[in-house]
Amino acid sequence: MKTLVSIFKPYVITFIVILGMGIFKILLSDFVNIESPVLLFFAAITFCAWYGGASQGFFAIVTSLVFIIYNFIIPNVDTPTTTWVYRMVLYCIDCSIIVLVCTSLRNSKRRADKSFRERQHAESSLRKSEERLSKIFASNMMGIVYSRQNGDIMQANDYFVKMLGLENSDLDNKTLNWKDITPPEYKSNTTSETLLEEGKVSAFEKEYCRPDGSRVSAYVRAVRVDPYEVVAFVIDITQRKKTEKELADSNNRLEERVVERTQQLTDVNKKLSLMVTEAEEATERLRESQSFLDSVVENIPNMIFVKEAKNLTFVRFNKAGSVLLGQDSSSLLGKNDYDFFPKKEADHFTGKDREVLRGNKVQEIFEETISTPQGIRFLHTKKIPISDKHGQPLYLLGISEDITEKKALEQQKTEFLQAQVARSEAEKSAQRLAFLSEASVNLSKSLDIHAMLKGFSLTITSNLAEACLIDFYSENEQGLERMVTAHGTEATHPEFESPLRKIKVGDLDENDALLLVIRSEQAKIFNAVENKFLNDVLKDADLTEHLTKNGKASLMVVPLIYHGRVFGTLTMISNIRGRLFNEFDLSLGQDLAKRASFAIENARLFNKANEASQAKSAFLANISHEIRTPLGAMLGFAELALDEKNNSESEQLGYISTIIRNGQQLLRIVDEVLDLSKAESDQIQIEKISFSLPKVIEEVRDLLALRAQEKGLTFSFVAEANLPERVTSDPMRLRQVLINIIGNAIKFTERGAIQVTAAFDDSHPRKFLKFQIKDTGIGITAEQALRLFQPFVQADSSMTRKYGGTGLGLFLARKLARLLGGDVTLLASSAGQGSEFEVSVEVLGVTFKKAETSGAYFDSKIGQQPQSLSGNDRHRVLIVDDSEDNRVMLAAYLEKTKFDFDTAENGQEGVEKAMAENYDVILMDIQMPKMDGFEAIQYLRSHNYQKPVVAITAHAMKGYRERCLESGFDDYLCKPLAWNTLMDCINKFVKHNGSTNSQEEKDV
Repeated sequence: MKTLVSIFKPYVITFIVILGMGIFKILLSDFVNIESPVLLFFAAITFCAWYGGASQGFFAIVTSLVFIIYNFIIPNVDTPTTTWVYRMVLYCIDCSIIVLVCTSLRNSKRRADKSFRERQHAESSLRKSEERLSKIFASNMMGIVYSRQNGDIMQANDYFVKMLGLENSDLDNKTLNWKDITPPEYKSNTTSETLLEEGKVSAFEKEYCRPDGSRVSAYVRAVRVDPYEVVAFVIDITQRKKTEKELADSNNRLEERVVERTQQLTDVNKKLSLMVTEAEEATERLRESQSFLDSVVENIPNMIFVKEAKNLTFVRFNKAGSVLLGQDSSSLLGKNDYDFFPKKEADHFTGKDREVLRGNKVQEIFEETISTPQGIRFLHTKKIPISDKHGQPLYLLGISEDITEKKALEQQKTEFLQAQVARSEAEKSAQRLAFLSEASVNLSKSLDIHAMLKGFSLTITSNLAEACLIDFYSENEQGLERMVTAHGTEATHPEFESPLRKIKVGDLDENDALLLVIRSEQAKIFNAVENKFLNDVLKDADLTEHLTKNGKASLMVVPLIYHGRVFGTLTMISNIRGRLFNEFDLSLGQDLAKRASFAIENARLFNKANEASQAKSAFLANISHEIRTPLGAMLGFAELALDEKNNSESEQLGYISTIIRNGQQLLRIVDEVLDLSKAESDQIQIEKISFSLPKVIEEVRDLLALRAQEKGLTFSFVAEANLPERVTSDPMRLRQVLINIIGNAIKFTERGAIQVTAAFDDSHPRKFLKFQIKDTGIGITAEQALRLFQPFVQADSSMTRKYGGTGLGLFLARKLARLLGGDVTLLASSAGQGSEFEVSVEVLGVTFKKAETSGAYFDSKIGQQPQSLSGNDRHRVLIVDDSEDNRVMLAAYLEKTKFDFDTAENGQEGVEKAMAENYDVILMDIQMPKMDGFEAIQYLRSHNYQKPVVAITAHAMKGYRERCLESGFDDYLCKPLAWNTLMDCINKFVKHNGSTNSQEEKDV
């Protein structure tokens, strides 16, 4: 189609020009009474020949002749026919000359333009070549020198200048010659003659003189580039020459050392002969000492044995060992443990021996059994490795003491003591079980925490301590909630019994007993504590005085732990003189704390379950209201829109706009519920994408500025100067967090202003983006602030009725911000005065904008429409969807932008049309009969179909987009579709000629 248009377009223009000129001639003939019918056509034929060439010019001549004959000759019967024939012949000759002249001028102009472009290309190539040569010359990887044939140096790079210790001014005067820097012994070489004859010189080594008289060694190669100019390449090899010289000197020194070492070995041999004589004398003395040592070892009362390290065979046994084993020592030598011990004992002895030899250190075995003719005996053995001078074990020395009788006496003593301890422990266990049973009964009486703890603390003060404190610790509130129960030996003091009260952790000293236990998560006993120490714990001077009137008190603090988390402490105080808490009391307190922790958390979970059940019931009622409200509006206004007879065009547009607005609200509610389900199941996935931060901020600002403007609020978005240009994070989730928090501020602000400040914090190893959102809205109280960031919960249930909403915004925003490495926090809020929130997000891959472009940070246009295709080219799109409504909607979208399109009702029909026709883009649904979208794309890609295919589906869950792209789709659009989104997607593929991997798709 495009080819036919390009062929016939010039002739259509020619026909229109001739027709227009003919109409103009008819008008002149009628009103001005001009006789000649042909003169005005010369201008038209000249234009056509210049515009389209000879073929278009001759076509104009023929067209004008036809027009003249039918409009002037045939009607004018008075003029003779021959006259008209002569006139038309002359007219054709004149017109042909005009066509030929215009065509020649047109071709000459084209040739001139072509020559001009070729010359520009040649000049550009020449400039690039000069730039490459200049870069090589300035690279300083080697010396490059340009000189004349007579040796005058014309130009040299910095490498050569620095190598010779010259200055650039030495070369500027053009007076330096190779002979000036060449030593006399090198001036007689034939380098110049070789250059003249062969045009180049092979690489050679030589030296050059520096201005200070020193020499530099170089590796040189030269080439003649024209009859009068030579280029030389020079590499400094001074360091290499120096290394070679040092290596030669080192070889000479080595030879001298070899001669010296030979003389030394001769002297050593003489000394060794003398030492051998002395060793023989020492051996005789050693033989006498050995006889004495053997006598001593033989008569030691403990068993002594020596084993060879290699195979653990006995090489020595003293008399005590022979008696213990009931065998003669000579019969034991050369054998191992397996020859006279049971296998189990032999394995044990051998294993210990190997362990000692491997470790090469002494090992003491305090008790081991051995089978002897007298029965089982108990030994206390020490095994010692004996090593050679290289540290390798040669022998194993064993010394064993028979402790059978000693062990029997100790066993009798131990059994007696165990009997006494068992009786005492049985009494304590009975008391402990009775006490724990009573405490457990009080913990299980009620699920009301206050009543439960009251009975539990009274049980403790009746059996174990004179006072009991129970504190709950909350990391979020940074405070303690305390129940205090005191019981004295004189009378009960009601003034010391108080309900739960709060104590700020900031009021506690760093050495406070409660703080020490909370941070260490370990129970502690503080005996004989001072009054000040006890008062720091109690925070009650009267109670402190009462508990210390009999002397210094004993304090035991046990952490309350549930599933590895400390949530409070159990504190017990004793004021009886001489009564100090001990380890038994500590174990009892830990048991009490475990039971109390379990009971308290059960009660809390029961209360939370009730609260959650009530909150979810309220949420379901609220979500039902939130869904039915826009749904009811959509249905109602749809019925009104159907009544075309009683509605004006403006009313119809208003109804449709209302339907779209409520549909978008309904879609936001569905997205929030889906995000909630993923958040509660921890299935939210975070991407790491490099994106333009200004673009994301502009999108958020432009979207929310319209909402603020609709409510008459002042909306300002301030970015600090240090904000980066690009960062790596999840741009979609960042938008969602900002839209939720800022949208919340707009929602709950009736008058005043919303101010957003964006800043970059790099003061820590981790880098953060921080957004502060300040409004002048209704604000919240301190009590309402405690319920923020909870799912299904708003600060006040009345807000749901007044302002609407699902109560999920803040919860999801904080969840997403924490997944992005940051948080959402409430900085300040006051009822009726407004609130201030801070959003922080960790970012990676930070890059900043160049200084010269920093002024246009937030330039953007609100509501910009997608760019439509320019020109007269038409593109074809195939719509594949089993839903007729969807096909009609997409077709209507495409008709608005003048695309050509076809439709298919299922995947099989879509594949057939795609393989038979030529489409620029295919829009394909996923769930379809006969062949779904995944089967269709698999078939197309397997048959080498390369055109863009876009998946269109209502599946919006995380990971579905990745599945579509991995299956072979080029892009993914989620229903419901917006016109702008659809057009952006199609234009992207059409403009990029079907490329599906453009940087714009990857870069947000």
